[in-house]
Amino acid sequence: MLPVPSPLLLSSSILLLIASVGSVFTDTPNASPLVSYALPLVGVPGGGLLFLCAIRKGQRETEEDDEKFRGGG
Repeated sequence: MLPVPSPLLLSSSILLLIASVGSVFTDTPNASPLVSYALPLVGVPGGGLLFLCAIRKGQRETEEDDEKFRGGG
């Protein structure tokens, strides 16, 4: 897992996914098609991976907090 807080992972995944999807629908004459299509090709899988990391890390942190609350650790 990445040594980053889970809320930061989640927010960065959301921003990356929004930028990736939004870049498909923009019609900017100054941007090259390579940039317009490379961002979704890299951003969607990357954003999905960050999202999964955030969910798994959040679950693990919750389990650790529950264990501390129950007095087991």
